[in-house]
Amino acid sequence: MVLFNSLFKNDLEATIYIGLIFVLILLINWIVSSILEKTLKSNAKIHITSVFFLKIIYVIILIYLIIEGFPIMKTIDPTYITILSTSISTAIAFASSGIFSNLISGIALIMIHSFDIGDIIKVKGDIGIIRNINLTRITIESFDNIIIEKSNSEILASSIINYSVKYDKIKKFDDFKRKMQYSELEEFEKEISNNNESKSEESRMKELFQSISKLGKSKKIHNFIFTMLYPYNKFHKKIQETEKLIKKYEETFGMRPVYHIFDLGLRIEVRFRILTQDAEKLFIYQPEFAKEIYQIIAM
Repeated sequence: MVLFNSLFKNDLEATIYIGLIFVLILLINWIVSSILEKTLKSNAKIHITSVFFLKIIYVIILIYLIIEGFPIMKTIDPTYITILSTSISTAIAFASSGIFSNLISGIALIMIHSFDIGDIIKVKGDIGIIRNINLTRITIESFDNIIIEKSNSEILASSIINYSVKYDKIKKFDDFKRKMQYSELEEFEKEISNNNESKSEESRMKELFQSISKLGKSKKIHNFIFTMLYPYNKFHKKIQETEKLIKKYEETFGMRPVYHIFDLGLRIEVRFRILTQDAEKLFIYQPEFAKEIYQIIAM
């Protein structure tokens, strides 16, 4: 016995219309997601949150249409509907436990880490630029052009280094310097204890700090550090060639790369720091820069 009127006259009509509405929802979801991805490309937090709530709305609409649309649903005893709903919910929960775990991790990442598309991060030894962020996973392209996908739960459980630093709220040089070096915190502490930082880098950091006010708000500096080992033989000559190379790449990165002698052991450990406002330049040209340094070392 039908207790209440359904949205459609019969189950066949309900199937047709709900099927069409489902296709329409998929199309709308694709269009809206594409628009959000383009307009909010640099703000992953807003993008993920918007897509998340849109999908919740779509699911609620479909559930409502199924319950209220099919006349047969009105003839089933409410007790059986409750049992059926509970069984389906339990099955979905078990089948989708990993999905829900990643969804929760994705929301947690929004709250904990300020990742944006285009940021350069290091996760479990993998370094690359974030190409996509969604509710369940993050896609990273490594400097070797390898696409790496990591689940949000894996990201949340990992030690993460973000080489992209917002500087719009930095007011003091010490804060700026620490922000630039926080991505290598352990090494930074070692630098402080050894006091090996060169005056040239310190001077360059001060020049950069003085110029950031002219760059506008909500900007980022992508800060990348890497180390090369020089032999003692002809070290002075190799450093001179390295300085010429640095001058060459200043225009490429938009800022002059800096270096300092970090440690003396079997070889001389020289640390290089690249600062740039364009993550793509760092992504494209850092491997070339490192390769040319290696060629100088091998001279």
